[in-house]
Amino acid sequence: MSRAVLLSLALGSLFYLLFGNRLIASMYEGESAPFLNRLIDNRANEPVAWYFRRGRLFFSRFLFVGAIAYLTAVCAAKRERVGKIIRDFFTAEAGPVNLAIFRIVFFGTLLAWDELPKVVWYSRLPEELQFPLGGLGWVFHHLPFDEASVLTAITALKVVCVTGILGLFSRLSAFLAAVLGFYVLGIPQCFGKVVHYSHLVWFPLLLAATPCGDTLSCDALFRSWKRADCGVTDPPSASRAYGLPMQFILLLMGVLFFFPGFWKWWVSGIDWAVGDNLKYHIYSKWYELGGWRPFFRIDHYPFLYQSAALVTLFFEISLVFLIFFPKVRPWLAVAGLLFHNFTNAFMQIGFWALQPLYVAFINWQGVFHRIGRRLYRKEMFVIYDGTCKLCRRTIASIRVFDLFGHVTYLNALDRHSLERYGLTWLNQEELLTHMHAVVGEKRTLGFEAYRAWALRLPLLWPIVPFFYLWPIPAIGQKVYQRVANSRTCRVHEVPLSRPEGTGGRHRPLRATTAVGILLALLTFFYGLREETHAWPFTCYPTFCVLQKPTHRVLLVSSVTPKGERPLSLEALSERFRSSRWWGMILRILKEEDPLRQRERLKALWRLQERLDPDLERIRVLRFYEAVVTTSPEQRGEPLERPKLLFEWRRDDIPER
Repeated sequence: MSRAVLLSLALGSLFYLLFGNRLIASMYEGESAPFLNRLIDNRANEPVAWYFRRGRLFFSRFLFVGAIAYLTAVCAAKRERVGKIIRDFFTAEAGPVNLAIFRIVFFGTLLAWDELPKVVWYSRLPEELQFPLGGLGWVFHHLPFDEASVLTAITALKVVCVTGILGLFSRLSAFLAAVLGFYVLGIPQCFGKVVHYSHLVWFPLLLAATPCGDTLSCDALFRSWKRADCGVTDPPSASRAYGLPMQFILLLMGVLFFFPGFWKWWVSGIDWAVGDNLKYHIYSKWYELGGWRPFFRIDHYPFLYQSAALVTLFFEISLVFLIFFPKVRPWLAVAGLLFHNFTNAFMQIGFWALQPLYVAFINWQGVFHRIGRRLYRKEMFVIYDGTCKLCRRTIASIRVFDLFGHVTYLNALDRHSLERYGLTWLNQEELLTHMHAVVGEKRTLGFEAYRAWALRLPLLWPIVPFFYLWPIPAIGQKVYQRVANSRTCRVHEVPLSRPEGTGGRHRPLRATTAVGILLALLTFFYGLREETHAWPFTCYPTFCVLQKPTHRVLLVSSVTPKGERPLSLEALSERFRSSRWWGMILRILKEEDPLRQRERLKALWRLQERLDPDLERIRVLRFYEAVVTTSPEQRGEPLERPKLLFEWRRDDIPER
């Protein structure tokens, strides 16, 4: 089956490459078979070049459908192996470190979101400039936009971001971040342009259903004390409860990229990459950035920008499939970062809210363990008095932050473990009196043991130098001795029947599965619909339509007895993000209701007057729509006579 599909693809491609344009030309001239000639029945309306482009589009779709059919046939033939890959993906176990690092990075990214300081300003914009949002955007008609409510929500969002980073009430913090993020991050989306950072709402919703605070967190610290009181100092071990959330994060990022790539290929075909399309997209972005140009003019090198377009298509479409192979994921992270930084270098599209989240592609627990083995060739043994409640709590607390995992912790009363690791030569009385840190034949006791231990805990490295500065060693030794002499010992009688991290994760798994599947289905649904103007679920920007070296712009001029004088909106545009400004302008220009369009234009001009009150003296304004060239060498030159949209005689309306 797979060979038949592959052969059909090869023969079809060969036929099109050899005879495609000739056949289309003969059909256009009416010289082909009658049933083929009838496929082109409007030769007078469209040039033959248009049909050549349509032919390339159909050929591109033929290749895509054939590739899907081939992959389907291969999967059917090797269903056992494919099934194993899928099962391994969704049943993979992982340590809690990976999820904790993603939690920290995510909340840090959300806290540093570049538009957060502007949200209050967006909330003050007039209602006439609001455009309906798809998805759950209708909710904003029932939400307050007053400054006090917005400021309160922003402050609360910052607080839960900080608590999320610290891992304090981790799951509650994640849920509140999702709810507050929907509101705060959604306010700027109401004004004509959806900037695609919806994942900042998806991921905290997923984190809220996971045990994301089981390590590197305050929550983990508090839980470690409870475990220690029951005689268990081990932190949570690797399990599906930590692996499954990371797999859903990868899946969401794969779907996020797949549909932009799919729609590029389906709408424009191979022409999206092999012609000047990408160059014209670059020109359009340069125009929107006020004539900005990069350090290197890639538009002068067709091979480079066409190659970049092909790589973009391959990366976006293939990512969702390649994430199923663990060994490839680090390279996917590198490819993703290169992709975003190249688009930033040449188009100022950085996707800064997404780049840090590529940490999800790395097995950080494995990385830290390998670093620990490289840095410390010999294992360290930390031996403590297991009958001491304070000792157990200390050990359990520090193990929450032990990233290298290259320290073995032993109860001094566990004779079997001491024999197993060849540590019976240590003095039993001293073991019950002082904490020991043993490396090879070298042992350190008391405060010095803590100091040696800290060298193997990277989160404590910033303060380790202070442990060696006078008078801290002397003070530390006295404090340690006083605590050691005054500690109370208590032998636990009832050990944990099932320590946390070794089982009993069914509830988090069910919650993670339910939320992960829901998010994946919604992302897939909106991507399949190519719904790019929705919130918070949306298809990410496709740029799928073949671009021309033109741009629709809004022109404003004042009318006086001496004639018309052009007015600039630059001061107002600078208050917006460039993509959001141009998105709003294009939405106004595309407004089908003339009355609604006029109201939007008036509201826009009143915003300009807030910045320059002298403009209030202008009594007659004209708004035009114009099409200008985006070519850097002739930037902004009109290609046709501007179209008058509206003449506003302000003497005919009441003064404000």
